Amino acid sequence: MLVDFPIAFLTAALLTDLLYWRTGAAQWADFSFWLILGGWLSGLLAVATGLIDFLSSERARNLSTGWLHFLATDLAIFISTFNLIERLPDHQGGVLFAGLVYSAVVAGLLIIASSLGGQLVFRHMIGVYGLEEEQAAEKEADE
Repeated sequence: MLVDFPIAFLTAALLTDLLYWRTGAAQWADFSFWLILGGWLSGLLAVATGLIDFLSSERARNLSTGWLHFLATDLAIFISTFNLIERLPDHQGGVLFAGLVYSAVVAGLLIIASSLGGQLVFRHMIGVYGLEEEQAAEKEADE
């Protein structure tokens, strides 16, 4: 549930950056700053809980999908740090050109990470309640 906020905020920041670029209206640059701040803060929480899940699931660590998802999400939050720093002194001045590029790259990474996260849950059943416990019980019964 925690991943919804950073995804929504950080992808919306790309939209508000594009609106600022198109219109030059300062409000869009301000919206971008606050969206990135909210996405970054909620993203830190999502990454922390995701790291716990990743480290506690051997199945997730054994899949290349798990590693790619882990790297894409962490890289998105890392780049968002620079995007936020770029905008701290001046919300408008930080948008063009670097901020817009950072926002586009982060949105792209989040699209990839979301797809990979969906594969982990729906294809590989990682994090599905009760499944790992059931498999562990079956493994103990076989031994």
